[in-house]
Amino acid sequence: MKKHNLFIRLVFISIFVLISVSVQSAEHVPLDKDALKGLDTVRTIYDVRTKEPGRLLFALKVIQETARSIRAQAVEPDFVVSFRGGTLPLLRSDPATSNDAHRAMLKEVRERLAVMQTAGMTLEACNVAATALEVKEEELIDEVALIGNSLISLAGYQNKGYALVPMY
Repeated sequence: MKKHNLFIRLVFISIFVLISVSVQSAEHVPLDKDALKGLDTVRTIYDVRTKEPGRLLFALKVIQETARSIRAQAVEPDFVVSFRGGTLPLLRSDPATSNDAHRAMLKEVRERLAVMQTAGMTLEACNVAATALEVKEEELIDEVALIGNSLISLAGYQNKGYALVPMY
């Protein structure tokens, strides 16, 4: 009988330990201490190039989450988001698509870009791509500024110490 009681106690103790560990693991969020050590600001330029609304939306979500995570670790993000190539038609105020799913995604893209601009991110679109894809400046959403050439911008920001992050 004593062995049976000991076994039951060990089972309950094991279950308690497992529950405690899983609760602690669920609350634990990994940090980026080594990468951010000694930094007050993280300067990044995101090179966004995609023709697909879903990929564009995913890229913006990742960029926003990255900014949130950096701030949560007491460092300030300084982000530039550079759009070029096939992304430009997706940045029209009224995107030319009859696909309801794409329209819904692009609506969320516009909403996220407004939030990103309000948060202080610089949003820019390449005039070389706009010209090639026949996207006029007045067609672009207000939050995105048309610049001359995003390749020059990418090089310039990197020379100023911004890390390049490609987003395809």
